[in-house]
Amino acid sequence: MICYNCNTRNNAEDMVCFSCGKTLLTTPFTTNQRTWHIFNAIAPIVSLAFLYFFLQFFIGMSSRFSGDAAFGQIFNLTWIIIAIAGVMSAVSLYKNIMDLMGGVTQSHTARLMRKYRSGGGGGRRGQRRYYAEFEQIGKVTLQSTMYSQLEEGATYKVTFSPNTKRGWEFEQQ
Repeated sequence: MICYNCNTRNNAEDMVCFSCGKTLLTTPFTTNQRTWHIFNAIAPIVSLAFLYFFLQFFIGMSSRFSGDAAFGQIFNLTWIIIAIAGVMSAVSLYKNIMDLMGGVTQSHTARLMRKYRSGGGGGRRGQRRYYAEFEQIGKVTLQSTMYSQLEEGATYKVTFSPNTKRGWEFEQQ
């Protein structure tokens, strides 16, 4: 866990930063938070497996073109796609597992510098991602309901998962 006062990495079970002595405010995960991390650790792996089997099916159906040079390029491209998706899945798995192993959320008071949303044009809310950028903490991912309640420039007590930077609670100070 990082102390946002002095940027020192501490163990997840530490209650006080060993460098600056500031109290690290932590709370154990709720059932919903734990479930969210488990789902987000497993979902990319399942998606990667589906992608792999879909591409293998596509390659199997297209094997009659195996003498074609374009098929060889498509075959190589599929492995590049799988490798990129594999790296992204591994990073997501690592961050979520680290949060699960720590088992706690961290709280820190910081000023909201800006909030923004990305992706999902055309009014489709499910595809949008919502972010808030705080001093010292950095970018935190939030739910759409929390996004509308935040005011830029205000100071909040932010409760978030330390590795995935998933925001859980925002209390205006």
